[in-house]
Amino acid sequence: ARGALIVPLEAEFQWSRAAIAGAVALGLLLFGLAAPFAGKLIDRFGPRIVATVSVALFALGTLLTLTVSSVLELVLYWGVVIGLGTGGTALVLGATIANRWFVSHRGLVTGVLSSAASAGQLVAVPLVVLLTVAYDWRTGVIVVAGFSFVLVPLVWLFLQDSPASVGLRGYGAETQTAAQAAAATASPVPMSRVVRHGDFWLLAGSFFVCGATSTGLIGTHLLPFAQDQGISSTAAAWAFGIMGAVNALGTMGSGWLCDRFDRRRLLFAYYTFRGLSLLARPWVSGPISLFLLAIIFGLEYIATVPPTATLVADVFGKQSVGQVFGWIFAAHQLGSAVVSSLAGVFYVWTGTYFESFVGAGLLAIVAGAFCLRLRVQTVSPVPVPA
Repeated sequence: ARGALIVPLEAEFQWSRAAIAGAVALGLLLFGLAAPFAGKLIDRFGPRIVATVSVALFALGTLLTLTVSSVLELVLYWGVVIGLGTGGTALVLGATIANRWFVSHRGLVTGVLSSAASAGQLVAVPLVVLLTVAYDWRTGVIVVAGFSFVLVPLVWLFLQDSPASVGLRGYGAETQTAAQAAAATASPVPMSRVVRHGDFWLLAGSFFVCGATSTGLIGTHLLPFAQDQGISSTAAAWAFGIMGAVNALGTMGSGWLCDRFDRRRLLFAYYTFRGLSLLARPWVSGPISLFLLAIIFGLEYIATVPPTATLVADVFGKQSVGQVFGWIFAAHQLGSAVVSSLAGVFYVWTGTYFESFVGAGLLAIVAGAFCLRLRVQTVSPVPVPA
């Protein structure tokens, strides 16, 4: 919901949009850089403790936002504390849980868990904006921080590390072949082998563009862009929320599709569709066109996650998902950080988002072409020493 606070912070503190976007960009970058290390910790210690600590850091960083009085403090709270906190949650955590607990229907489950971020967006962004309009931006921050602190003990009490930790088997484990069962108990593939695999770089490169065009540009700048077009902050927030609701459906649908169709072709379709919708975005001129584009873009906002995460499991093995997808997600967040910051800088220079939307649209189309070059050659697992 940080994008909902850009204009209120501009108005109260007279900070430039580039400076505020820079704080968001650092948070997105550390979110990504923390992900592979969080993934490795999840692979080693389990999701429970990593998720609990991460949610606590996010709650703390959100609460500290209430005390902000300088850009440096904003960078510290949004960039460092929240950035590190979010690094241990979201997509890496969901991908790991899906591949640990499910042998069949992994794509659908990954889609459902990934859509949780959109469900949160559906609630958080309109809520923060409405509270800001009715009271002030601090009220919205208090509500988000309070809800986050409530989650900390709930995560610790109810999140389990694996089916084995509660005496169960993964859903669909009875259909596993001997080779699949052996791979499930193998050691993670070393990153020294992962980085020599061409599919790793194609997935990381396309996911860099995913981050640049989704959370980097749209997630950070959609609300300020809409307000610049004369659209009210409330209408813009509802458009953002609608995009989140549609994306929840789109991401779950993507998971269902990638259990049935070639994931490379799905990724090609998603990125191409995204590119075309971004190329149309500069011509938004009113609430109706904004809502229409929110629906179109929302269909594939995070739809790339299920095919990307399940391809990682197919190529590098389930035991390597936390670490390998963590590094691929780091590329996603690097793209988010770069474009979040650059779009703010270009806005200061030109007073418009035109160049940012057109450039992002072209990048998305190129990323789609990358995905067609994936070979999906499985890396042999490393047996656990006897």
